[in-house]
Amino acid sequence: QDKIENIFYDSEEIKRNIQLNFIFNLPFLKNFNNKDYSISESLEFLINSNFSEKKSNFFDGNENSELFIYKESINNLFISLSTIIPKADLKFLSITSSIFGEGKTLIISIIAKIFSDNGYKVLLIDADLRKPSIHKSFSIDNKTGLTNLLLDSNLDPKKYTYEVNNYLSIITSGPIKNNPLNSLESQKVANLFKNLKESNNYDLVIFDMPPILGISDYKQICKYCDHLLFLISIGYCKRYFALNALKQLKESKFNLTGIITNSINPKYSTEDNNPNFQFYMNLDS
Repeated sequence: QDKIENIFYDSEEIKRNIQLNFIFNLPFLKNFNNKDYSISESLEFLINSNFSEKKSNFFDGNENSELFIYKESINNLFISLSTIIPKADLKFLSITSSIFGEGKTLIISIIAKIFSDNGYKVLLIDADLRKPSIHKSFSIDNKTGLTNLLLDSNLDPKKYTYEVNNYLSIITSGPIKNNPLNSLESQKVANLFKNLKESNNYDLVIFDMPPILGISDYKQICKYCDHLLFLISIGYCKRYFALNALKQLKESKFNLTGIITNSINPKYSTEDNNPNFQFYMNLDS
């Protein structure tokens, strides 16, 4: 059945078929999206736990060795990205994918979390005005946000910013309009980037973008970004979707930094995507 669906099976296959800088693969972890906890709460537990004691019910059904691998993968993601995005002048980073449902919000939440934990002043902006989800990831309301900011004549981000802590701030999408593309009017977006750069309040501004196929919203943000990451979900996204989306990105001549992969299908789990899996599993035996 999978052969008929023509999906990617692992990150090595993507490296062979797509001639772009491959940055990182995040392995599969079951029960990450526990309905009783937000993504940020689960990440907080995962990153700060040493797994020496019995797990809480954040990740019921996962062995400590699986959680350890995932934690190490997150640390390695920071190492990989921080070489590309050093802590210097303000950098703008956007992340997109081919289609909805590829785990983009999880990846973005992780990147925002690990960079802020490592001393970067991070602003995370939900620019997915089709299916916004950053407010859910961090358990904050979405009454005001980016759509309000872009209508504000002063374009003052502080009025619409939620401070998670001293290093991480968030601007949610705000109320969704009937035609989201109208909210991303070119001059308003250009002025927003100018204001953010001149304010010098952040080391890294991250934009969560809608997927590429069938939607043109991403162009309004990506053209101003220093780095664009493209996410491919292993075992989920059709091969021709990813290739078509990448073709559009290349034609747009954006600063396409590289590819991140995310294993969201349990059939393509940690064992398939991490050569050290058996080594770590043996730590528990």
